[in-house]
Amino acid sequence: MNYETIIVQKENGMATITLNRPEKLNAVNDEMIEELKEAMRELRQDNDVRVVIMTGAGRGFCSGGDLTMSIYQSTDATVLFRFMESLAQLVIQLRALPQPVIASINGVAAGGGCNLALGCDMVVASEEARFSQIFVKGNLHPDTGGTYFLPRLVGTAKAMELMLTGKMVGAEEATKLGFVNKVVPADQLGSATKELAMAIAKASPIVTRMIKSSIYKGASAELPAALDNESRTAVLIMTSGIYQEGVEASNQNEKK
Repeated sequence: MNYETIIVQKENGMATITLNRPEKLNAVNDEMIEELKEAMRELRQDNDVRVVIMTGAGRGFCSGGDLTMSIYQSTDATVLFRFMESLAQLVIQLRALPQPVIASINGVAAGGGCNLALGCDMVVASEEARFSQIFVKGNLHPDTGGTYFLPRLVGTAKAMELMLTGKMVGAEEATKLGFVNKVVPADQLGSATKELAMAIAKASPIVTRMIKSSIYKGASAELPAALDNESRTAVLIMTSGIYQEGVEASNQNEKK
């Protein structure tokens, strides 16, 4: 599809979604929300795509919601709730993608933009990346999944601090807090993100999808339920032929 606010590119088992409103620091508007949801519906059905990268055009990842939209001046509770529901559906579709998703953060990721990054499975950031739960500074409540993702990644007390102050966090601090996997120089961000994506894409797509699913199930389950899911999924893989293919491929590599 031809999109107006995003770019979707596919190569070598990887799909890259680029938020493409650089003149607005890729601020999210209604059109971008709908285009992202459509892109995710498309990628969900594409068995050739093994890993997804999300990044931003220009000098930032995403500055959050576009405050020039009329919705931000509305006092109609019904209209506002429909907008929030649309944002919620975007987050649900992002998290429901079966492929692992890597956020590649090239600059500012603030408000809803920060939470879009947190909603991805992994985050690679340039040294110039900055993160902020800026909502409180505009007398707004966090959205786009922030109150769900952030406490699970950094703990309740730190999430309280970040959300109640709206402070800006640099890439190195974000790594120490646990919501960024890797920090690289700005000119190496693209290559470092693709290196991680290619490492994931080399594995069986069925296995990587199942591992992703099990990690999130395990995070919200009691230990017995997590172990039961692991056992069932492991048996399913080992009896489906996928495991044997992996053994044969490993044996071939050892002979080389």
